[in-house]
Amino acid sequence: MDFPEPHIHAPRQTHTHTVIFLHGRGSNGPEFCEDLFTSLTSSLKNLPDTLPSWRWVFPTAKTRHSSRFQEDESAWFDSWSVDNIEEKQELAVDGLRESVSHITKLLTDEIARLDGDARRVFLGGISQGMATV
Repeated sequence: MDFPEPHIHAPRQTHTHTVIFLHGRGSNGPEFCEDLFTSLTSSLKNLPDTLPSWRWVFPTAKTRHSSRFQEDESAWFDSWSVDNIEEKQELAVDGLRESVSHITKLLTDEIARLDGDARRVFLGGISQGMATV
């Protein structure tokens, strides 16, 4: 199964920067975008209002089977414990390889959109998304 298409929030002005932001386990790109964009900055604006020339890319992880919870969920990789990340680490390897490859392709595409200027592309995440970054 391929990764779902990322949720894109296009810039309102001429595109100058891109943010690729990865969600946590159990979420997805559109849901994370909505949660993030309903937050306000200190100037009482949301992020797209504050940074109108920025393109926002919210990828969605594949649906994976959780070995710990015995259910399918959106996750960048499988993991056994958030309390002891060394426990059953081998579960994460294949998913991390796949996810990092996918994110590397997104980075390459976004850098190309900005005429090869990697300094204007930012990568971040929360929770399992940050662990993948």
